[in-house]
Amino acid sequence: MAIRTAFQPIVELRSRTIYAYEALVRGPSGESAESVFGPSNPSGLAALDHLIRLTALRTAKRLGIAVKLSVNLFPQVDGCPSASIRQTLDVADREGFPVDQLIFEITESARVPRPGRLRDFIALHREIGFQTAIDDFGAGHSGLGLLSEFRPDIVKLDMAFARHAPAHARSRTIIRNIFRTASQLGCKVIAEGVETQEESDVLSDLGISCQQGYLFSMPQLEVLAAVQWPATHARERALPLDELRPSP
Repeated sequence: MAIRTAFQPIVELRSRTIYAYEALVRGPSGESAESVFGPSNPSGLAALDHLIRLTALRTAKRLGIAVKLSVNLFPQVDGCPSASIRQTLDVADREGFPVDQLIFEITESARVPRPGRLRDFIALHREIGFQTAIDDFGAGHSGLGLLSEFRPDIVKLDMAFARHAPAHARSRTIIRNIFRTASQLGCKVIAEGVETQEESDVLSDLGISCQQGYLFSMPQLEVLAAVQWPATHARERALPLDELRPSP
């Protein structure tokens, strides 16, 4: 199967730097990820998982990426964790890609047939030096318990939070509590799907300065896209003081 990789930057607004690029699988002519997956049996999914990592690392190395690279993986793959880790190490070694630059994203809402195996998978990644992120956090039903169960390095908030944050105080309260809990557990929080300046500013007010979305850059096929930096904190109104004050 021929696949390619698109890259979208994850930015750190406080320092106005690129924290990482997320590698997104695409078809041979830039088709969506959905067109690549299709119906797949477990053995086919395992092979595709390996191909996605190989293509992402190889392309990122060719483009000279100098920041972290975030790659999605499949908890549904019911293979041996140590074998999968060995494959990833072999690819990184062959491509000359530093292990400490790699982040692997696991979607919270994905079906995980054997949670114990996934926990071992994450532990092995951490032992070797890879970082692990929980993607689309808040979209599934696991909630904050997922943080203590799997102890990821990074939590990526589902894009619905960015969309609802400017207009809904309830969403802001949830975001604030997730951010506080994740930070206390040593997890970095990233907001996904940020499309407007207002969304970005509200999230920044709530402490989340690491963000990703169309406001900064569209995914670019086999290009490390430049960031369109917005004006710093351009909101015309501030959040009420009682919303900014930490909860007791």
